[in-house]
Amino acid sequence: MPGQPPKHIVRAALPGHRHRPKRGENILGAAAHLGFGTACGAVFALLTRRAGVPLGVGYALLVWLGAYQGWVPAPNILPPASHDPARGRPAVMAAAHVVYGTTLALAIRAMR
Repeated sequence: MPGQPPKHIVRAALPGHRHRPKRGENILGAAAHLGFGTACGAVFALLTRRAGVPLGVGYALLVWLGAYQGWVPAPNILPPASHDPARGRPAVMAAAHVVYGTTLALAIRAMR
């Protein structure tokens, strides 16, 4: 897969040409993705009383769809997931978000 989406998002947000590599984009991309995932997880925890795994998975897939079918393609950072030229990336990204949603629900259940 050509480049990870968080890196492309950070590259577009930093000054300069949006499609040229920038210093620190790998670490900034990882930090931004971690921060976004943490914020989304906090919102999920606030919105749910019982964080069941199916609810966590559904939420995570909605986050993925909202990002990769909505706000990421809107400013032309990446194509929508439905038109991604990288073979297999949408399936890999969806699977990763299923893992995120499962882990999120189980972690919240354990903390409560």
